[in-house]
Amino acid sequence: MMEACIAAGGTITGEHGVGLDKLRYMPLIFDGDSLAAMRAVRLVFDPEERVNPGKVVPVHACREWAGAVRPAPMRALA
Repeated sequence: MMEACIAAGGTITGEHGVGLDKLRYMPLIFDGDSLAAMRAVRLVFDPEERVNPGKVVPVHACREWAGAVRPAPMRALA
């Protein structure tokens, strides 16, 4: 289902965040640099990673998936 949403130009996230079930799909819509930036911002506010560790920004994606993702295609809305 997530792959179909992305293929149609959609996203896996919404107003309420990513959720644990969708973490593994983050590298399908964000490149390694973007995921690293998200993690860096999070670390500014939670340097000891005490608040919901491993949530929102998948730890494996920031370290292992760098360069293995493709950005979602952008389309203008009619």
